[in-house]
Amino acid sequence: MKVVEIPEIYAKTLDTACSKLENYILKFLNNTDDGELIYNGLRKEKELSIDQKKMITQPNLPIVLAEWGKEGNAHTEDRYGDLDFGGHTVEDLEKIHTFFKIDSLRTKSAERLFEVLKIMATDLFSMGDLEKNIISMINHFKANTGENYSNAILNKNVREHASNQRFVNQIKNGLYNILKEYNGDVSRIKKNKDIKLIGRPHFNSYADTFFGGLTIAINDTSNYLIELVAYQIKYKNGIGYYSGSFKVTLIDHFGLDISDVEKVYVNLAGFRAWFALQHLSKFGYKPYKTVVENTYTFKGDTTKGYTKIEQEKMAIEKEKAQNRRLKYKLERATNPWIGPKF
Repeated sequence: MKVVEIPEIYAKTLDTACSKLENYILKFLNNTDDGELIYNGLRKEKELSIDQKKMITQPNLPIVLAEWGKEGNAHTEDRYGDLDFGGHTVEDLEKIHTFFKIDSLRTKSAERLFEVLKIMATDLFSMGDLEKNIISMINHFKANTGENYSNAILNKNVREHASNQRFVNQIKNGLYNILKEYNGDVSRIKKNKDIKLIGRPHFNSYADTFFGGLTIAINDTSNYLIELVAYQIKYKNGIGYYSGSFKVTLIDHFGLDISDVEKVYVNLAGFRAWFALQHLSKFGYKPYKTVVENTYTFKGDTTKGYTKIEQEKMAIEKEKAQNRRLKYKLERATNPWIGPKF
């Protein structure tokens, strides 16, 4: 092969022309402003630092930011866990509490027990849209599929709840801090390490229990999953301006374990009906997981993290939360109706 040497002046001209043509094509295809390029969907300035050059490729989404789950009483050796079903006789339930003897479980039909459960759930523990939701949840239980349950009404009410909003603010503040530290590089985020979360959403206040419908629907959170589902960053003058969204998935169990009928709730015929429908072999209705999903947006730049003022506010909220927990424990010790576990 013959090698042809191109004079230096022509080589420079050719190189400049190729560079201009490349920039023009990228600018045309990606519709960027002057002085910007887009690489795989991410806008970048022409001049990138070494760290920024590593970030040219689009991160693989979703990215799991945090994940948590508790074992709880989902399945127990005595088959009275909140996800267990069947495996017991009427005599077994009567040994748990004498009140089961007055329910005529040997002759009472499943249809009648579902009626008793619905009356309790709608008359005592729900109202408005959440009453419609709990009826839907009971019907799902009656369908006996054991499949996960989701509902737009439930998603909306959880999204607006103060406990959930505090949890979401923790996630946002964690993102702001870590994106400042990592100069916007989300691929460096380490699950359960970089975004530290305190607690989880709870829905068991007095108002949630008797004037809402969240407590009987979900009450607590048995699992959560937080995923970054969208993200874009644009660099200008060395600063990264980003925006994105993350999805929060909360899971709880719609089922009763033995502790639920060893407390004051055994006094309610609706709870005994629910427990019998789930745990008696002749019925064996399958409990299920309730899944709540909401997506939240965020935006900022790599020069700003979680400000000192916001940190102080968070510390105050943390102290208030601790005080609420102490008050809850005190009230629970003196009044068993406070904050029931359904």
